[in-house]
Amino acid sequence: MRLILVRHAEAVGSYSSDAPADFGRALTDLGRQQAAQLAATLHRVGVAPDAVATSPLVRTVQTAEALAPLLPTGRAVVATDLLKSGELRPKKLSKYVAELGVKTVVLVGHMPDIAAYAAWLLGVGEHVVPFDKGAAACIAVRRGEIGEGSGVLEWFITPAWCEPAADVTSP
Repeated sequence: MRLILVRHAEAVGSYSSDAPADFGRALTDLGRQQAAQLAATLHRVGVAPDAVATSPLVRTVQTAEALAPLLPTGRAVVATDLLKSGELRPKKLSKYVAELGVKTVVLVGHMPDIAAYAAWLLGVGEHVVPFDKGAAACIAVRRGEIGEGSGVLEWFITPAWCEPAADVTSP
C-alpha cells in the first residue's frame, strides 16, 4: 500500500479579512496554481490513487479537489476529521486508511500533523520531514501493517520540483 501525504497548498493568512475563521481559509491564487501543478506532476509520473481523503477545512478540500481528476471514474474526495489540524491520532488514522482497502491513497492535511504522521510511519524524529505548502511524500507500507516505523519513503515532491500545469502532458 502507498500513502501519499500532501500538505495543503498556500492559503490566505489567518490575519486576512477574507478568512474570519481558520476553517474557511481558502487557497490563494498561488495556492491554486501549486495544487494544479502538483496534480499535473503526479499524473505525469503515473500516480493513480484509488482514494483521496482530506481534512474538512476549506484549504485542504480545495487542494484535494485539484487532485480529484487522478481518481478512477466515479470516485470522489472524502473529508475526514481524522485529518483536521491538531487532531492527529496516528493509530486511528492508520486504521481508517487500512479500512479503505485500497492500494494507493492520498491524504491531504496540515502542518505539523502531516509531517508528524510521515515521521511516525517512517520511525524517524518528528521534525525530520519538512513539508512545504503543496508538497507530497509517498510512503510505502505493507498492507495491514500500517504502524509506527512500518513505512519506507519512496519519493518526496516539493512545489519547486513541480512543472507548470500547462507544460505537463498525459503519459
